[in-house]
Amino acid sequence: MQQEEKINTSNKEIDFLQQQFWAKYERLNEKCEKSFSNNKYNETIKIAKRVLLLEKAIGYSLEFQNHLSIPHLNIGKSYVSLGRFLRGLVHLNKAIKYDDDFKNFFQVNYYLGLVYQKYPQYGSAIKMFKSIVEEKPKEAIELDWFNISLYNLMLSLVEEKNYFEAQIYLNIALKNNELDDFYLLQFNHYMGYVKYQLGCIEESLKFYNRALQYTDDLKTVFRIRHALSTIKIIQLEYYSALYQLIKVYPAFFDKGLRPKFIKQFVKILKHIVPFFSTIY
Repeated sequence: MQQEEKINTSNKEIDFLQQQFWAKYERLNEKCEKSFSNNKYNETIKIAKRVLLLEKAIGYSLEFQNHLSIPHLNIGKSYVSLGRFLRGLVHLNKAIKYDDDFKNFFQVNYYLGLVYQKYPQYGSAIKMFKSIVEEKPKEAIELDWFNISLYNLMLSLVEEKNYFEAQIYLNIALKNNELDDFYLLQFNHYMGYVKYQLGCIEESLKFYNRALQYTDDLKTVFRIRHALSTIKIIQLEYYSALYQLIKVYPAFFDKGLRPKFIKQFVKILKHIVPFFSTIY
């Protein structure tokens, strides 16, 4: 009888300790999410490492091993955000190892894609981003990872000069009716560039002009107007090329943009004013 009471007491103590342990685990992970969302990456790493230390405190536990993916993910993505990509890669690979139920699939593959994109290993980056894009998002948070992965997939394909495949994924992106202005700008802008590279000049003009609807940022507008101006020069429409440049004349007063503005302006004038080419 006394032995049964001791066993019952022991079991209650174990249950109490486990409850305390998991409460602390959840509390620390919540702190990680909050510090990461506030861009406090070093703080996030410190907190996540405290989560990993919990295993040593309770000894080896298969149940806890299955929850190690989250702290490794928090450490990995924090290192990536700090530009320490190799350290990030180590922890992201561990996050995959312990992610038995694939709850962190979108985040882990996205940050791995960023690591490969940085080095650059675009083939591996494309593989990571495609793995996300080819999954159908079921929740709003998954849709966010889908959109940003689609954006980075497009960047990687363009860097690889794989314009045909980039066009395929950009078409998928632009069919989404719930895109915000950032993605509408980026996807239309890059579709303009891809269409230009594929020799579809008129379509390129259409997408560049559409991109202008979603931004008033001087540098971005200048970049798009400059591309439109270049296309008009190719089409021998020099006054139209000049018009595109005049539309973004404030770029002349920006120290960073002025050299490119003047170079394009002179290039156009050489075609419009014959004697101008003898001066420059």
